[in-house]
Formats: sequence, structure tokens, C-alpha cells
Amino acid sequence: MAAGFNSSVTRDQLSGVTGLNVIDILCIVLNGITMVITLSGNFIVIVCALKYEILKVRPANYFSFSLAVADLGIGLSLAMEIATLARPELLYVKNLCVFRILLMLISMLNSVFCLLCIVCDRVVCIYDPLHYHLIMTRKRCLAITSVTWLTSLLQTIPAIFWNVFSPQRKCYAHDFLIREHLLVIAFQPILGVIVQAVCYGWIATVAWQKIRDWKSTQFVEMPDLPVTDDQGKTTPPANAGQTGDNKSKTTRPKRLFAAFEKEIHLTKNMCLLVGLFAVCWLPLCSITIYDEMVTSQPTVVVHSNAKRLTLPLSVINSAINPCIYAWKLPEYRAAIFKLFRRSNRQRRLFQENAVTEINNSSEST
Repeated sequence: MAAGFNSSVTRDQLSGVTGLNVIDILCIVLNGITMVITLSGNFIVIVCALKYEILKVRPANYFSFSLAVADLGIGLSLAMEIATLARPELLYVKNLCVFRILLMLISMLNSVFCLLCIVCDRVVCIYDPLHYHLIMTRKRCLAITSVTWLTSLLQTIPAIFWNVFSPQRKCYAHDFLIREHLLVIAFQPILGVIVQAVCYGWIATVAWQKIRDWKSTQFVEMPDLPVTDDQGKTTPPANAGQTGDNKSKTTRPKRLFAAFEKEIHLTKNMCLLVGLFAVCWLPLCSITIYDEMVTSQPTVVVHSNAKRLTLPLSVINSAINPCIYAWKLPEYRAAIFKLFRRSNRQRRLFQENAVTEINNSSEST
């Protein structure tokens, strides 16, 4: 049976691994649940981002969309993990191993870059909110997103030709990649989390200073001013054609302050994504780096087992992110509710049409 997968796989390698014990079955069930949540949740987020214009107004949502695509890739790699648990001989198939490792690494690296893009977007929004839509335009966000995917591909494609795959070793990243390549990839999530922590700390300082200054400023009555969107189009104020006593006056600083507080709330939610990413991915990356830098064989064995325990934790992060979108971000929550309401309405219409057709056919007979 193994010869159908790889002729170099010996019978000794497959002895004792073709049978499934209780732990393997439990891992398959848990991974299956995580895979279903990851794929379904991120698929819903992607459909909402493509379908509803409300999610295309804010530039940060383009990076959230890219992050959801990366999480979807991690969910697909989890499907191959389940397949290798059910059929252990698949661990020794090189082509499947290459595809599985590359899909996981590309998705992980792009997640890091997307989170860095989100923190840069938040820096611009908090530091210069008046020119935010002029700086973070749709074209720039799409270009930055394309660069993140291209960078992830360029870092992982060399692993196709530059690896240490052997039929005698199972298909795990620490057994597949060259030591130097593995260290470069493992260091990036750690450095990315450090950079984001520094940026969010700076954002908190700037936001606190601005809120303190604005609260100490006396809000004065002033008329509405023209608004310029990210495409350079100027919209006249609501009271542009009114004169005299009918000309309404609004407290524009108060509205700016309310909008600024809304952006701060969004920044807190994005910071939650970074915190969950750090909790889920840093243990695996830290153990991988320490494991590759030590030379004591018993220590390596201990930390190799620890890496297998932290790998499911890193995958859970991709299942939690869609829940954060639906729970913390009002725009995504409204889009998801609208999507399900529309699907339920279409289902009812389909059932009513089916019943009508059945009745008409029965009457005609």
C-alpha cells in the first residue's frame, strides 16, 4: 500500500504507524472541528468583504481581508494535517510535504505582514486623522497587500529546491527546511510582534495626549465645512445653500472628537488581533529557534515534542480571528447579519417557488 505513495518508503517505517490509537482519533476530531470553524468563518469574512461596499470604505479592511485569506490557507493546510494523521504514510510523500509546508509558511508570513500593515494604518489614522483618507487610498492599500503576498512567496519558494527532505523523516517544518532558512522564517513573527507592540504603545501615548488636549479645549460653534474624500472629490456642507437664521451651526470639533474616539476603539480591537497572534504563534517560533540553536540531543528531543504540542495552538489563531471580526467590528458584524438574512430570504423564496411548481404540476395532472 505504501508503494503507491512513495517507492522509497520501507515497511519498517510504516510498522506501528498504520493503526490509529485513541490519541490519534482525538487529534483528528479536534483538528476537524478547528478546520471547520477556520474555513467557514474566514470564508464568510471573505464573501462579506467582496460583496458589501460598506467594508470597502475603510482602508484597514483591505488588510483584514488579506489576513482572512491567509487564515483560510492555514485551514487548508490543517486538512492535510488530518489526512496525515489518518494515513501516516502520507508524511513521507515529498510533493505533498512540499505543498503542505509552503502553504503553512506563506499563510503565516502573510499574517505577520498584514498585521504590520494594520498597525501602520492605525499609526497614520491616529497621528494625522484629517489627512488619513488622502494618505491611505484604495490603490495604495491594494498595492501594499500585493507586496505582502509577493514577499511571502519569495521567502518560501526557495524551499522547493533548498530543503533537507528525506523519506526517513516525517514532514514537519523543522525536519524539512534548511536550518538557516528555518531560523529566518521563525524570527519574523517575533520581530513583527515586537514592532507592533512598540507602535501600539506609541499610538496609545499619542491618543492619550490628543484626548487630553481636546477635552481641555472649549468647543465653539462653527458652521460645517466641505468634506474631501479619498478620491479628491469635495462634498459641500449640508447648510451650504442656507442663509440667515436658517443656517444651522454644528460643533465640528465635537464630531471630530467622536470620530477620533471611534478610531481608537477600532485600534483597540486590532491590538487584540496582535495579542492573540502573539499568544498562539510565539511559543512555536521561540521553541523552534531555541531548538535549532542548541546542540544537546536530549534537549532537542524534548523541544521537538513541545513543538508538536504548540502547533495546534498556532492553528487555533486562524479560527479565532473571524470570531473577533463578528464580535468586535461593527461593520463586519452588520455585513455578516445582512448576508445571513439575505440567504434565509432567498431560501424561503426558493421553497415557496418549489411548492408552487409542485402544486401547479399536480393540478395539471
